[in-house]
Amino acid sequence: MALQNIETQCSILLDDETLSPVEKLTGVNTIITKMFSKKELGDESFGTDEDVTNLLTELANKIRLIIRHSAWEGTEPTTFKTAVSKHEIPKKLLAELEDTKWEMIESWINHDRDTNWNYLNLMQLNLLYNWKVNNQFGMSPQHYRMYAILLTIMKQNKFNDATQINLVDVKNIYKSEQQIPMMIQRMLNKVHIHIQS
Repeated sequence: MALQNIETQCSILLDDETLSPVEKLTGVNTIITKMFSKKELGDESFGTDEDVTNLLTELANKIRLIIRHSAWEGTEPTTFKTAVSKHEIPKKLLAELEDTKWEMIESWINHDRDTNWNYLNLMQLNLLYNWKVNNQFGMSPQHYRMYAILLTIMKQNKFNDATQINLVDVKNIYKSEQQIPMMIQRMLNKVHIHIQS
């Protein structure tokens, strides 16, 4: 069955120690995109929609760990402040935050929420927008999500620095059931442009 072949190809890529995390995800994304292109053209050799969903769930579980381990440089989470401090642009933008605000933000971050992210959420957010340094991911999904929320609020309100941010708004958006809240989806391209400049 073609789906088993897809699964094998993806597993080989994800287990390849010679590839960086970004290369692994890019390779898997290429394979899955081709599969969906063929499926849309009527190729039924990939099995049922349930079979495809099961494969994507299995891939998401592996991808989540790869992104986290890459961003954390290990298996244990770093703090949000540590993650941000590795990158010049967010480090400068958030430099004015007081320690109590960093601690408050950290208390809201729940890395277990990553398990609610499906394959498409993980790929979209991380391959398109997450910080990448030397083919490693710069932030775990929840750290990047929090950073995107803070930057989005700053840009929408034309704040000069993070001290002006209302942390109640940040908390409410972060706690939203939507994995990538609508206001952030609209701003991600602008955030990405800002990150790359």
